[in-house]
Formats: sequence, C-alpha cells, structure tokens
Amino acid sequence: MKQAVLMLLVSIGVWSSSCAQTALPWSLSAEHFQALRRVPGHFNGGAWNADVDAWNGAKHQAMKVLARHAVEGAVPDATLREWMGPPDETVACPSARCEELAAHVTRDSGARPASAQWLSIYDWRGGHDRLVFFFAGGHVAAAGWWIAGE
Repeated sequence: MKQAVLMLLVSIGVWSSSCAQTALPWSLSAEHFQALRRVPGHFNGGAWNADVDAWNGAKHQAMKVLARHAVEGAVPDATLREWMGPPDETVACPSARCEELAAHVTRDSGARPASAQWLSIYDWRGGHDRLVFFFAGGHVAAAGWWIAGE
C-alpha cells in the first residue's frame, strides 16, 4: 500500500524527498499521513522503514505540512481529525501532564497560547517522537515537536 501511494505521488510529480514540505499539497499530505500511520516502523515493533522512521522521511514530511496548515488556518479540532484521524493522545490543560509536555516541545510554529485548553498528540515514531497541537478557543493555536533525542 505505501509503495503504491509513494509511486502515485511521484508519478504525478508532487512528491520528492527534497521538496516535499513545500510541494506536497495539504490534502495529499492528509491522505499520505493516514496511509503511513498504519505502517509499523522500528519504533512501533516493526522493522526499520525509512518512510515512517527516518528524519524527514515521508511520514515526517507529511506531518510537518499538516502542522503548518493547521496553525496557519487555525483549524478546529474536527478539521484536524479529518486530516489526521484521531490523536494518539489528548491531554487536558491545565494539568501536570500538559505542563510536562509543553515544556519539552520544540520547533514550534504559531504562537504558543498562554493557556491551552488541551493538547492533541500524534505519534510520528511511536512514543519517541510526537507532534503536539495546542488548542485555544477550540482551534489549533500552535504546533511543535516532542523529540526524545535518543
């Protein structure tokens, strides 16, 4: 399945590892992410798979595109779920868990809200590296990466 998706994207000229973040439309990123989300990689008990495990691999690139569009469009939760499916974890704010996660999020896009209502977290590489969306007023206000740094 993943090879078919990649071949389709390459054949229509919208996917290359060197320009994926700027060339891949957000709608294709959503389809691509949801397909790759189902592929087990090294951090999910499978074999190493560059598409899902590598830094700037296909899954990472799709997630970066989706994060950028979610923040720029201040999308509501329902829209983010359409694009990415349900989050792997949702954390209520304020809470100790929310503060713990927020303190370790780096590479932010958008202005981190002074007080988020909740965080929606999507795994990139299992629980090791994750994309965190900050919600304020029911919309995405910021996004950033929680990276294990192993």
